[in-house]
Parts: sequence; structure tokens; C-alpha cells
Amino acid sequence: MKIFVIGGATVSKDSPEYESELDQLQRAMGRLGGDIVERGHDLVVCSPFEASADLPAISGASKRLSTCLREGPSIEIHFPKEGTVASEIDKIKKEFGSHNFRLFSHPTSKGPGEEVQWKYSWLLSQIAALESSHGVIALGGKFSGTASMLLTMATTKFKKILPLAFLDGAAAQTWQALRWELDPKIDGGASLLLDPKSVDDAVELIEAFSSGDRSVERNANLRFFISYPRARPHEADFLEMTLRRRKLDVYRDESNFAAGGDLPSEISAHIERSNVFVVIWCKEYACSPWCYDEFDAALRRHEAGKNELWIFCVDETRIVPRAARSLVTYPSYTREQFEKNVLKLLESDAKPV
Repeated sequence: MKIFVIGGATVSKDSPEYESELDQLQRAMGRLGGDIVERGHDLVVCSPFEASADLPAISGASKRLSTCLREGPSIEIHFPKEGTVASEIDKIKKEFGSHNFRLFSHPTSKGPGEEVQWKYSWLLSQIAALESSHGVIALGGKFSGTASMLLTMATTKFKKILPLAFLDGAAAQTWQALRWELDPKIDGGASLLLDPKSVDDAVELIEAFSSGDRSVERNANLRFFISYPRARPHEADFLEMTLRRRKLDVYRDESNFAAGGDLPSEISAHIERSNVFVVIWCKEYACSPWCYDEFDAALRRHEAGKNELWIFCVDETRIVPRAARSLVTYPSYTREQFEKNVLKLLESDAKPV
């Protein structure tokens, strides 16, 4: 899952409140950046400059990543393709280590004299960052700045948005607009987002919002198809046991079939009758032609609105099929993570109707 962090001071630099607000903003963003990558998600940001709220998020994420044994998540930076910005990006790579970063430069907007129009150039990069993300966490931001516009766009694009409202500004404005929608999604209600302590639970909350997605209209009991590599059966064993204990309809094929031809008729039939297709994604899955064929068939049904896709990433292998790269995935690197994700989806999303 890619999480775009939007933040900024809500008062001007000459305000007596500026320094204290900036300190609170930077501490919160550092915590957010670290929590995002620690829970297996990619952090998406834009500005590499010292005065930005993005830089503390980058710093917090990099520090957590430096303690991880696995390569895992990345820090994705979208920025205008211009020399001074590129220099700042290079400084960050030298300071934190370039192996964690995925960099996306975007065209600059130019005036009649070929001068860079910075406001529009940054906005183009921020829109690209928003488009690439599954969810948005917002904190602060001036009403007159780009944060307000980006949050409005995120709402119209039905992105998952968590507006932390304790610094006021554009995030609080979005909180006000979404509070009745947020109320039933948050244990304790949307008013919890007015508390600075809400930053501690922010990533878990946006995960919960995403796990509540429904891609198909449910008018029948859930029917699961578990797709997994035969060389790695343990996660599929646990998932099948968990689903069957709840008396849910589960199909799991335990035989290999030849790649290059059509799927066997039995497999095709069970994919067609399932309304939840579960992928145990890992390097063995990515290298398996028959797993790929199953996934391809399920993706076509998903695009037609005929099934849901639950994608559990049990190692750091990146999603290969183009049609699946923008879908929400559930990092499940440990047994505890996998179990928590399965139960969360069952409780919030997979209740038979």
C-alpha cells in the first residue's frame, strides 16, 4: 500500500505560533514516516527541502528502514525536474542511503520567459504523487496552499483519507467535511483525530479504511479461491483453516498444471464461481506460470467488478502484473502480521450477507 503524507504549517513564519507549530508538525511527520514503512507500506512524499514537513517523514522512514533486516518498503519522492531540486534529492540519498528511494521527476511549468513557475510545477508533482497512492494522511496545511486543493482532489477520486485535525488548517477543513463519514469507521469516533495522540494510530486507521473496500455487490455468501505457489503452502494452510472454521466456502487447488495453455476446466470453474480471490504473493508466486495464469484470470474478473482481490505479500517481492500494481496489498511478512490482516479483513469486510 502506498501512503501519501501531506503536511504543512498553518500560520506564516512571522507568527509567534510558527516555531511551536513547526516543531509539533515535524515530530508528528517523523513518527508517521517511520510507522508507514515499519508496517510494510511505501511512503509517498514530494518536497526534499529542510523547511518542508516531508523531510521529517523521509528521515523517520529512513531511520526505521535502517534497522530492518529486509529490504522491504520504499520512500517514493515525486518532484519537479529541475537542477536545484535534483541537488537536494542527491543530498538526501547521500545522507540516508539511496537503496530505500524510488524517484519520479516530473516536467516543470514554464512562464513566457522560460522561467520555472514553481507553484504549478510542485502542484503537478503532488498530483502525480496523489495518483500513485492508495491512501492519504494529512496534517495542517494552509487554506490558501496546495494541501487544500489536493485533499479536495483526493475526496473526488475516492481516495482513503485520514485528516489529522489537531493543527487546524486544510486537514481540519477536510475532517469537518468527512467527520460523519469517518465517525463509524473509528472506534471512539472522528473526534479522536482532534487529539495529537491520534498520530500514534494513524497508519493502523488508514489500513482499516482500506480493508473495508468492497469491489463487488454482495448478494450471495462469500466463496473463496486461494491462489498460492505449491512450494510455499504454509500461509495457504493457515488461511484455509481460518476460513473453514467460520464455515466459509473455500476452494484451494493443490495440483500443478502445465503453463502455456488454457487453465484446466476445474480451476477456471472455481475462479468463475468465487467472489473473493486470495493471492499469497511472494517470489515463488511471481516465478510460477500457473499462479500467474490464475491471477490473470482473477484480475480480468476484478476489472469487471465480479470479485474482490485480497493480496497478502508474504515477502518483499514487488507486484509484477501491471493491472495489480495499483491495488491495495497487505504486507504479511510474519505469522503475526498475516493473521492480523486475515482476521481484520474477515471482521470488517468478509461477513456473509
